Amino acid sequence: MDADRNYTESEVLKMIDWGNLQQGHSFVEGGLDFARFASYAKSAEQAGNLKMRDLLYFISEIASLVFHPEAKEQPYQQFRIVMFWGGREEVHPWPSINDLPLEMLLFLGENLDSIEIPDLRARIADLIYIKTREIQWANLAIENFSASIEELKKNYREPLIIGRYTRILMIALEIQETQKINDIKAQIKDYIQKFKPRQKRTENLIKLMKTSSFS
Repeated sequence: MDADRNYTESEVLKMIDWGNLQQGHSFVEGGLDFARFASYAKSAEQAGNLKMRDLLYFISEIASLVFHPEAKEQPYQQFRIVMFWGGREEVHPWPSINDLPLEMLLFLGENLDSIEIPDLRARIADLIYIKTREIQWANLAIENFSASIEELKKNYREPLIIGRYTRILMIALEIQETQKINDIKAQIKDYIQKFKPRQKRTENLIKLMKTSSFS
């Protein structure tokens, strides 16, 4: 049964119930709840919505990448499940960034407006930027991470906010856009003054703010 076969992938993307999918974050700090996406993909399959299943499974792979915003070379790292059976350790890796086809990422990137989760939009744009080094995707990543930060401020998710500020500043430094760098630094200063996050959590971010550019 292929209940959504008469719809294009773009139309199916708009049918996804983003409201339920964006509830909460993963137990992996700074990550999206990839298990929720995978669960909804399974439900879509059971309902015969195979195109939706495929999209949600791919999105769950994107969401499974562990976010290390302070890591210049590898800000998205592979998630591994470690299990122990009879005294033996078994490692079950999820896909790495290299396993994610650029063609599929570009499809999602071209349909960002259909994705209602700012953090997911940011991650998709950022992954495309990392793979292509095209500045338009860097700017979209910054724009959507900034939107995500505003959402996170409502629930005061301090580590997640600091992580996203770190990443957008690093992107701006990489593309060497002086005005954007200055704007982001001003936003960070304003955040620290208003919300007064724990000093230990902002140490690396403050050090990064003293950087003028990345070569």
